[in-house]
Amino acid sequence: MNIIHHRFEALMQPLPSSDYSKSFAMTPTAGHRRRFFPSVAPTRWALFTSVRFLRQHFRLLILLFFFLLLSATYSVYSNAFLTDYLPVIIVFCSGLVRFLRHIILGSFRVSEFVLRAFQLSIKAFPYLKRHAKRRTGLAVQPCENGDVYEGELRQGQFHGSGVYYYNMGGMYEGEWIDSKFYGHGVEIWTDGSKYKGQFKKGLSHGFGVYQDHAGNLYAGEWVNGQSHGYGMQTYEDGSRYVGQYKCGLKHGLGHFQFWNGGAYAGEYFAGKMHGFGVYCFSDGQQYEGAWREGNRKGPGICSSAYGEPKSGLWDNDFLEISSFAVNHTIVLDAAQAARTAAEKAYNIPRVDDMVNRAVVAAENAANAAATASSMAIQMEQRNRWVEHDLPMQMV
Repeated sequence: MNIIHHRFEALMQPLPSSDYSKSFAMTPTAGHRRRFFPSVAPTRWALFTSVRFLRQHFRLLILLFFFLLLSATYSVYSNAFLTDYLPVIIVFCSGLVRFLRHIILGSFRVSEFVLRAFQLSIKAFPYLKRHAKRRTGLAVQPCENGDVYEGELRQGQFHGSGVYYYNMGGMYEGEWIDSKFYGHGVEIWTDGSKYKGQFKKGLSHGFGVYQDHAGNLYAGEWVNGQSHGYGMQTYEDGSRYVGQYKCGLKHGLGHFQFWNGGAYAGEYFAGKMHGFGVYCFSDGQQYEGAWREGNRKGPGICSSAYGEPKSGLWDNDFLEISSFAVNHTIVLDAAQAARTAAEKAYNIPRVDDMVNRAVVAAENAANAAATASSMAIQMEQRNRWVEHDLPMQMV
């Protein structure tokens, strides 16, 4: 070893200034450019460059060497060879080169080496910990808030099919993209409410069916977690609404069948009868005219099977001014507008087929997620068995 050490010291001695200047020959190249090439054997120059490179990257090599100690432990639970094991091999080779270089040059001190490497590993531990958690494949992943995910992962993100259990109860089964509900799935809450359908960025978006714990059910279009578009809502008392929604409220055209036999068809605004519409009461009366915030207000006609019709200006469901005191043409125009709105409300597009297809796709996605969850649990159990039964890894 001493012979090798003295030989390297001789090679590392700087050249005299005269010899150093003569050791390079100026050679013309294409484009009238000039480049220096060594005119002597390249052994001394290559050695000088290599040792200088190793000295400059001493910290990086030590850091990468200790990355092996941390990443090898987490790699047992991963199925991605290129993601976990290939970097470990490269890091090990880099550290081995550094180790051999110290031994050959005779400057290796165990105490300084271990102390410096420990300091660097402490500084780099947060980054290495984050990198180690970037798992790919099937896994059981606990969350910081107490929730648990079982299913497919990609680079540490919930991606593919999986089941997510809330710590307070409830669950989601379906498709994932970048740790968010995305695609088709089924979500169940603690109180028993359930949604089946399409998701986007963690929210119900597309077509789906929602049923709350009381038995009320909505089937139709969703946008950003709210009923928006065309849909149908059925209530626990037997009432049913079919029409348009906006931001979770009845808005636009629609018709409502009440539990007591009454029915309304016409315009809605912010969840209330507002505009023009026709209301058929359970006792046989029928009102055609204007509405405001759920009450008869404005020009309209209320007819009855047992008496003369009442027409005029209405205010809060009561006839305030008879049509004899106002222009009767205004009342007739309002009644015609109400009949037109009611006809449009009964002819709005139906989305039943699209909702049914979304529900079937959501159930299939939930079954696939349950399968992925079962496989993830089996793989986690097998990895734990391997971890406890195999001898400790020596690095």
